[in-house]
Amino acid sequence: MSRIPHVYRRDGRYIFRRRIHFRNLISKPIAVALQTAAPKLARQRAAMLSARFAIVKSLVKEMMESGTPLTGAEIELLFRKELERELSGHVQRAFEDGEWSSRAR
Repeated sequence: MSRIPHVYRRDGRYIFRRRIHFRNLISKPIAVALQTAAPKLARQRAAMLSARFAIVKSLVKEMMESGTPLTGAEIELLFRKELERELSGHVQRAFEDGEWSSRAR
């Protein structure tokens, strides 16, 4: 399988990693475990997190342009919370819709 954008493997598990950069406030990577060792699932989850990353980046940019004072730590926390919330929702839906689930069709 070809390389998955913004993803690397550590001990057989996939990790999503992007750099948060806003002016001189913050420039650091953020990593979120994708909770899988399956490349196909990692690709899907990484695509979902990349989309959420772009949305959060746009929202933070709007906040900063509107005059909302944000520190680097606050920006990092916003990104981390949103990415983890998105991933946990995706994982929860996957378990609920799994063939072993009582809700499976």
